[in-house]
Amino acid sequence: TPTDNDDDGELPQLAITSTLEATFNEFSDRALTDNTWNDDDCERLIDEACLINKKYIKIHSMWLSKCNEYCKQNKAKTSTIKLSVIIGYPHGQQCTQAKISEIKYCLKQNISKIILFISV
Repeated sequence: TPTDNDDDGELPQLAITSTLEATFNEFSDRALTDNTWNDDDCERLIDEACLINKKYIKIHSMWLSKCNEYCKQNKAKTSTIKLSVIIGYPHGQQCTQAKISEIKYCLKQNISKIILFISV
């Protein structure tokens, strides 16, 4: 229980924020690297982002329509979340035409941000 000397409970609040941030980071990493990523994970990533007021979440384009759909269905809580798509991750070794096609798809979906990996 807090006492008069405990800074009004600030330390426990920071510990909770740290845990939420760690959970978001775990889901964010899995969104880009885990082949078992699924619809429930997509929704959970967005929910976690909402809890800690993230501006952007990064996803692969294959999850763009699912994330857009979830955000539209939950506008009240997801109104501040913007989707960012990573193309060419991790090494940028798709052909140029494939990347252009993926970029066009994302633009049609009204994506907020595209992160493009290019092999040099």
